Amino acid sequence: MEKLSKRWNFFYFAADCTACDLHLSRDGSYLYCSNRGHDSVAVFRVEHSLRRFEYCITDKEPRSFALSPDGLWMLVANASSDTITIHRRNRINGSVGEKTHRVPIKNPVCLTWM
Repeated sequence: MEKLSKRWNFFYFAADCTACDLHLSRDGSYLYCSNRGHDSVAVFRVEHSLRRFEYCITDKEPRSFALSPDGLWMLVANASSDTITIHRRNRINGSVGEKTHRVPIKNPVCLTWM
């Protein structure tokens, strides 16, 4: 995995950040990585190498997250804020929008679609 440098302000975060969960989109074009410390999910384009694309802000300490089988939604378990946030995902370009809903759940740490 590529280490993000401070010279790219778009991905520079002041807090210490650690990854917790990684998922590839169903088509293999995008890699998503929960980013504790910045409280976000980073999005990378998968080409010949990883290309920084964007990030979406979550609630505090995103742990697990899950992409819906149809690729339209991302659920994020935010352990320190006791919430699951729901984000709309663009299947064409892989981007993830702001939270559309917030569900209170005590200490969520693992998500999966059934």
